[in-house]
Amino acid sequence: MLTSYTEANELASSPVEVGRLLDRLRASPPRNLQGISWFRLPTTTDQRAWTYATWQAVMAGARNLGDASPDLIPGERPGLFDVAVRNTSPMDTEVPT
Repeated sequence: MLTSYTEANELASSPVEVGRLLDRLRASPPRNLQGISWFRLPTTTDQRAWTYATWQAVMAGARNLGDASPDLIPGERPGLFDVAVRNTSPMDTEVPT
């Protein structure tokens, strides 16, 4: 019997977390580890993939990626503001809470 589901989960990989994993693997590689393959290279049309700059930085060992900072933009009415988060780095970053 085929059952349909209405719930979906999207998996994402954090550049910082992947970098930490790479650090651990390099520091203490499992026996017979031959190398590390990346299964999802960045493309210009895939909006879920990291940018090429981020991928290069993670592979090179960078761990402090991106520079996100919030900006308050005055709204149409006094006392109302829009919040915009800008990343001034060429690398991806996570949105601050």
